[in-house]
Amino acid sequence: MDTTLPVIINDLKNMKQYDAEDCPDAWKVYVFGVVVGVRFPVTKVKREKLAVVTLNSSEGKVEGIFFPKEYPKYDHSIKEGDLICLEGLTNAREKPLKIIVEEGYKVTKEDLYEIITSKQPIIYAKDRTE
Repeated sequence: MDTTLPVIINDLKNMKQYDAEDCPDAWKVYVFGVVVGVRFPVTKVKREKLAVVTLNSSEGKVEGIFFPKEYPKYDHSIKEGDLICLEGLTNAREKPLKIIVEEGYKVTKEDLYEIITSKQPIIYAKDRTE
């Protein structure tokens, strides 16, 4: 397990939980969910690789995008059915909700037993009014 995950779990105690439909735009979030799709498109101009990881949701889907700068951080062992945590910024203007990923963590259900109780993405964000 990544050593950063316990720090993230501890930080969640000070964050508000959102669902995919109500998530604010351009907020730093942690998204937990089960991978239902992975694809590797390329950018139009420079033809650079990126990764798009799709997580399931009761309202639809949440997509995590690893742009070329973050692509080397993508864990190529992530596959459909894996439980992961994505850390990044929301782009709630598009549907499905998109997360511009800064970091991605593969986790186990045991790691998140007290936080996630279903296979639906759970989104946590710090309230910017604090």
